[in-house]
Amino acid sequence: MAQRDWFTITDGIRTYDDGTKEYYNEAGELHRTTGPAAEWYCGECRWFLNGERLSISEWCDRLGKSQKEKAILLLKYATSRSSTWILE
Repeated sequence: MAQRDWFTITDGIRTYDDGTKEYYNEAGELHRTTGPAAEWYCGECRWFLNGERLSISEWCDRLGKSQKEKAILLLKYATSRSSTWILE
């Protein structure tokens, strides 16, 4: 675990003092297969696979999520500040 004055890094997860979390793969790229790779304190989130930013729909498609799983995620994250970018 690396400790900085404003964030910690544990198992590829960078957690900031304000609650923001960023998930990284072994190559140091934003990456997460179980949810958004960046979740900010304000509720905004972004979806990444191997450093590539995706819409939530693209992320679901790339991971082979079912329509039901996709709908659940869309509903869960529709209230995030990034909801205007969800279906791009």
